[in-house]
Amino acid sequence: MILNIEMAERKKLEFVIVDKNRQVLKGPYRFLLNPQEYTVSHPIRIKPTQTKGGVFIDDFGPGIGTMSIRGIVKNEFSLGNDGQAVNKALERFQELRDYVVKEIFSHRAPGTQPDRFIEVRNYTDGDIFLTLPTNFVLQRTSAKPLFYTYSIDLIILKILGSQPDANSPRTGNITGGFLDQTEKEFKRRVYGET
Repeated sequence: MILNIEMAERKKLEFVIVDKNRQVLKGPYRFLLNPQEYTVSHPIRIKPTQTKGGVFIDDFGPGIGTMSIRGIVKNEFSLGNDGQAVNKALERFQELRDYVVKEIFSHRAPGTQPDRFIEVRNYTDGDIFLTLPTNFVLQRTSAKPLFYTYSIDLIILKILGSQPDANSPRTGNITGGFLDQTEKEFKRRVYGET
């Protein structure tokens, strides 16, 4: 799947609602500003046991990954069609709440298998994850009355791949130590072949 659209307006995070076959049902929802905090955790289920004879390792492989997205947005007021002041930032995050919570859970009975997921496309890091939300928080405090703080927690069901930035220069050395050489020259230097 090519995920370009000018690299999603140059390195933004977006959510897409998909079904179990990754068919797009709704979206994308793009963040106007990237979150201030983005955390992905990939736990490994390893349990060392110390015995008299040494250490025994139980290796159960990777655990369930988690993702946290946090940010702050300033209130943005404008006049609506009826002349009333409208808070655009609040509207946008209510839309995000509906997108994350209602679109995922309102179409099925509690206790049944999920049939809708959030595909998180992180264009900044080039990652794509299939996720389900576990928590959505929108907070405003008296200490900062002009700002909304949001927090979205998700579990990672699957790492779907990555989308490298086509404009980034290639880093590293693909020939294993000698730059800009043909395969024949590489084999001659490394393996002594003629």
